[in-house]
Amino acid sequence: MFYTILVISAAVVTDVVQSQCTPLTSCSCRSPQGVVDLSPLVQHFGQSPRFKDVASSGPGQQNYVYSYNPCFSFTEADTTGTQICNNVAICQLTRTMDKSYSLGTQSSAEFVTVPGSGLTIVYKATSVLHNIRVSHVSLVCDPNTEASFTALGELPSGSMQYYFKLTSKYACPVPDTTTTPAPPPPPSTATPAIWTIETMTIIEGGILLCVIVLVVMAVLIYKKKKPAAVSFAPPDYDSHVYPVKKIIP
Repeated sequence: MFYTILVISAAVVTDVVQSQCTPLTSCSCRSPQGVVDLSPLVQHFGQSPRFKDVASSGPGQQNYVYSYNPCFSFTEADTTGTQICNNVAICQLTRTMDKSYSLGTQSSAEFVTVPGSGLTIVYKATSVLHNIRVSHVSLVCDPNTEASFTALGELPSGSMQYYFKLTSKYACPVPDTTTTPAPPPPPSTATPAIWTIETMTIIEGGILLCVIVLVVMAVLIYKKKKPAAVSFAPPDYDSHVYPVKKIIP
């Protein structure tokens, strides 16, 4: 079934369209359904590929094996010591290991949607003879599978189009927890309220202050203009000499 789908895909390779899965890295992308991230499957740079020397199951491809590592590049030499597969994402070797070919680099990774195959990572490599080899890794979501890599090889033979299938739970979209901040609300066009609580509090405080000032001023003015108290001393009879009238009998 998978072989039939890939044959159809190879025949309509010109119908490959850009995926709605926006690339994040060479092995991850974000779609409306969530994030697809193959990084848990990787072997880090300089190590052997995660999937090494996988035999081809495609018709007429029994003489080749393939190695693949998502995310990070790897190097694999053939028995001649030639490192044609130097810093690559996918490598093709003969079963006798006397020849090797680069089938794509990490920097060329592109997420596309292929009719009949779904989300696919496409890798490209250019040889010293300027031959361009293109690899198509179809991603199949299976929550119960850690990782399974199937190599069909070059279809049809001589086309330099290579087809693979990666089945994994990591090919399943995971809901994206990254949230985009909501845009600020547009400025209000309503007339701002004049008599707010803050405004009323300020006005009341001002009135109270004015009343206190006026009371203080009135008290000061009253004290300044108050008449002095008048005191009346009783007459000092001892200090005066009054004439005595003589009474004649």
